[in-house]
Amino acid sequence: MPRISSVYPSTGLLTAGGTQLTITGNNFGLNASAVSVLVGPNPCDIVAIDYQQVCVCVGVCVCVGMDVVCVCGCTCVVTMTL
Repeated sequence: MPRISSVYPSTGLLTAGGTQLTITGNNFGLNASAVSVLVGPNPCDIVAIDYQQVCVCVGVCVCVGMDVVCVCGCTCVVTMTL
């Protein structure tokens, strides 16, 4: 099962879309089509993936305050601002 150890940036502006997040951890695998990444309820496009890191581009999202980054069911709380 994937495990998230950090999300960078862990705070920031995501409402316009296009922000890149780097999620570090382990057991992400190499098959991007088998991995789903969400910020709150919003799906992200995977830019790059390996066993220890997933880089995603966040689409337009209405995330303010504490929210959750989810990779294949594994979650991490991050702070989003307007």
